[in-house]
Amino acid sequence: MLTTQQKASNGTITWQHFIYEKLTDDAFKMTFEVSRDGNTWHMVDYLVFNRMSAG
Repeated sequence: MLTTQQKASNGTITWQHFIYEKLTDDAFKMTFEVSRDGNTWHMVDYLVFNRMSAG
């Protein structure tokens, strides 16, 4: 998991989580979440990555 902070021009901070989860030997899932307080998280989106054969 990767956690970052982003400060807005009005001084508020938005926290961001990038969560990486292995699904199989050839696939993983990345989930993106945000939080305004660093405690309550809301999922924004997710992507599933699949290894492609060279071929």
